[in-house]
Amino acid sequence: EADFLASYVAGNSDVTYSHLETANAVVLAGFEPEDESPIVFLRLRKGFQRNGTRVYSVAPYSTRGLAKLGGTLRQTVPGQEAAALAAIAEDGEIALDAGGVILVGGRLASVPGALSAALRLARRTGARLAWVPRRAGDRGAVDVGCLPHLLPGARPVADPGARVDVAAAWGVESVPAEPGRSADQILAAAKSGDLTALVVGGVE
Repeated sequence: EADFLASYVAGNSDVTYSHLETANAVVLAGFEPEDESPIVFLRLRKGFQRNGTRVYSVAPYSTRGLAKLGGTLRQTVPGQEAAALAAIAEDGEIALDAGGVILVGGRLASVPGALSAALRLARRTGARLAWVPRRAGDRGAVDVGCLPHLLPGARPVADPGARVDVAAAWGVESVPAEPGRSADQILAAAKSGDLTALVVGGVE
């Protein structure tokens, strides 16, 4: 997930609300708009009602939200979302193309290979791809470098030039060249005593 966010999501604003309203087809994977992002749900509903946007959900079961979008379920056994996304490239019913949008949610990261499959589908069909987190601030956090191997502006920690630029902007002599810790690694380090203090924000 971190590699996907760093390589494709950070610094990328390829999908706007207008795209959701005018898309000819939208594929949802690991994402239930009505529950997870009401503003996205309302834009999709507007697209469906005014422009005939076709919505497809790659999921184990249908939902009331999908019904409100006039959507179609592409029923998939949990854990098989990557294969289902790969099959869409050959699907004449969905006919995903440059006028389409693929929306992936945070839950898709729990399925090995699914985020990569979504990216391959977008590249093969020309459809736009967007990651929609449950919490609105997560997207902004990615853009400002809140991933272990990223600096602000989607620049990698391993890039010497990026480190020099960030150090100058921050008014410090240098920034570390080593990637930081993931959330799991932070908790493990706190438990082991390698970290003696934590600053907690946005989590209760």
